Amino acid sequence: FPSHDKMSLGGIVYHSTKDWVVWLNNTKLTPESLLPQIMNIKVYKDYIELGWFDKAKNLIYPVRLKAHERFNLDTRMFLPGNQ
Repeated sequence: FPSHDKMSLGGIVYHSTKDWVVWLNNTKLTPESLLPQIMNIKVYKDYIELGWFDKAKNLIYPVRLKAHERFNLDTRMFLPGNQ
């Protein structure tokens, strides 16, 4: 997973709560293949909600992203653009 302080949601393919694919920081995620930093994830047609565990700070950040949005965990700010 390239960056630990920034998140970028490239896209969402949603069929149901147990049948979806998202691309987070260019990594394909499915209900069966998640990253260890993700404490929980809810995927909807237009956005995702997840808890991101920052091991260094021992904190879980709640994050809600729409497709093509970026979020900086350190500043807790949304960033413009895809990359």
